[in-house]
Amino acid sequence: GLYFAGNHEAALQRFTQYLKAGGTDPNASRGRAFALFRLGRYKAAVPDLEAAVTAEDAKRLLPITEVVPIPGTKLTWAIAYNARSTLAWLYYRTGEASRAEAEFRGVLKTYPFWVDALTGLGYSLLAEKKLTEAEERFLAALHVSPNYPDARQGLAKLKEARQ
Repeated sequence: GLYFAGNHEAALQRFTQYLKAGGTDPNASRGRAFALFRLGRYKAAVPDLEAAVTAEDAKRLLPITEVVPIPGTKLTWAIAYNARSTLAWLYYRTGEASRAEAEFRGVLKTYPFWVDALTGLGYSLLAEKKLTEAEERFLAALHVSPNYPDARQGLAKLKEARQ
């Protein structure tokens, strides 16, 4: 649909319209949260993301696999994600590294080989100056996906932090 086509504003309008009309499919509120996240409206995304985490934990919603752009590069990559990992990235992007760390750890308990979550945990740890563990998480992501550009980028930032 509109979200996967990259038209996040139109997707947001459709999800909101459906929910205002009384729609109860948890995919719609999660979709609205994902659209808000992609639009950079982080604060507005939190309530729907938290509700989606609850639905995912109850196995009512499945993870998403999507080809996404990798920030700081011109590359795209197929990743798996869910509401908890999106919430973790939201916390990271808003400067709440310790909350991001906790959410990424929660994701990795269920999905230990998700390269995006491993990398996100690495970035969160890097922001908290936990350099040794950050390196371990970036390397773990590269063990799963040897050319994953975000993990490589994370290792480069780690090297800078050590200098």
